[in-house]
Amino acid sequence: RSVSLRQQLDAVSQLIIQWRKLELNCWSNSLNVVMKRHMEKSTKHWFSIYQLIEKYLQEQREENLQEAEQMTLPAVITTLKNFIEGATLGEFHCRLSMLLAFHCHVLAVLEQEGKDVMCSLLWNLYNYYKQFSESVQAKITELRHPIEKELKDFVKISRWNDASFWSIKQSVEKTHRTLFKFMKKFEAALNNPCYPALTEKEGGGSSDSADQQTPTKVEKLNCVLRKVASEKCHVTQIIFPDFGKESASVEGSSLQSRLPALSKRMRKMCLKLMTTNPLPSFVESLDQFTGGVITAVQDLQSLAVDQTADKDKQRSEVKHILMQKQRALADLFKNLTEIGLSYRKGLAWSKTEAPQDTLCLHPLDVKTAVNMVDGNDELDNMLLAEVSTAWEGCQKFFYQSLARRAALQAAMHTPAKELGLGNVERCRGFTAHLLKLLINQRQCLTGITEQWVSLRHLIKSLDEIQKRLAGFKDHDVALPPQDGVKLWMAQLRTLSMKFIIALEQLLWFLQCCPKD
Repeated sequence: RSVSLRQQLDAVSQLIIQWRKLELNCWSNSLNVVMKRHMEKSTKHWFSIYQLIEKYLQEQREENLQEAEQMTLPAVITTLKNFIEGATLGEFHCRLSMLLAFHCHVLAVLEQEGKDVMCSLLWNLYNYYKQFSESVQAKITELRHPIEKELKDFVKISRWNDASFWSIKQSVEKTHRTLFKFMKKFEAALNNPCYPALTEKEGGGSSDSADQQTPTKVEKLNCVLRKVASEKCHVTQIIFPDFGKESASVEGSSLQSRLPALSKRMRKMCLKLMTTNPLPSFVESLDQFTGGVITAVQDLQSLAVDQTADKDKQRSEVKHILMQKQRALADLFKNLTEIGLSYRKGLAWSKTEAPQDTLCLHPLDVKTAVNMVDGNDELDNMLLAEVSTAWEGCQKFFYQSLARRAALQAAMHTPAKELGLGNVERCRGFTAHLLKLLINQRQCLTGITEQWVSLRHLIKSLDEIQKRLAGFKDHDVALPPQDGVKLWMAQLRTLSMKFIIALEQLLWFLQCCPKD
């Protein structure tokens, strides 16, 4: 009895209490740990997606495959869409980042058949589902908030300064069970499917309506276009001002001697076309028409029945509101027909519509293209800045339009009985025809943007050649820009060095071989 472990047990108890303090301080992060572990579950699909992409690219390189064995593009699209839409709430963001990672991977692959299509597909899928990221995150926050509140309240009332070792042990076991219960509850919430949350966030379309007094982006852009066209109506100096003097030895009937006059004439024709083209006014009219439709829809949505009135008056108000909506829908169909849309063409196109028509469009970013070129003067810089401003939000609105059409198609499967079959068919047809025009316009804009960037680079090269020719002497050599040649020369030098090293290693290997 003279031997006691009280002093040692007290020291151990104090150490356990210190560890318990640290443990309680970290409990608030336990839900983050659950979230991280749940997101890591999606990494098991990495190899499957990689195999899918590599198999498609490999089959595009091989020509002697039977159609039954070949993986088609619609099959790839269906697999990738199921990969995203089949995710849980906790796995959605991880799978979305995997799409971007595979897009960058395909972008770095050497040029081959099918690369551009796959690259465009992954980019469009990523941007399409990226718009639902906030909705999914809001759903996760909504499910996490009550669990996190209970956990924090439990941490506040938890004891860490128990008197004895055994009371500390019992308290730890109880709190661990409670903490494990909260973690399992949050894990179950993260296991909910993400597909119901892939909807547009409430209030996302509030920016569509603008103040009628302030000019829109389209009106500002057209104003700048008119200003630039009016200030450039005078003929400026052409690229080679002294070219006509040096072309005396050239035949007078050749195009080379007529380049200065032809350049002036071409500039006059281009400026005249810009000033007389009715396209800017058409765009403004379409923008105003769209704004009027949005305002009318918002006004109809704000109509409500007076709940304080009697039943008969409420019924009459409901009928009146319904008649207003039906009349507005009929007027909308009439106006859409007048501007050139046809719901019959839309229905016919929707029957042959393929998913790759929209998901394999070439990536387009006008703002990035504008930043790739340098303006020649102040007017060009002002115009390019206004173009960049007008482009803001267009990319987001394009994918938002695709999502809204998909939501409309889903709603048309179970339409309200007040709509009627004819109105349902018109809704489907007009939206399909609008989508077809949108795809064609986007393809044209993509091609024009690429050609415009290439043209601006060529003009810049001509300006550099002109600057070199200005100080040209007999013993100098005027050459175009050689940046690309330098790059190829560096690569050729590297390959040559590797080839020499390989030959030396082969020579040493042969020298080591026995003579027999």
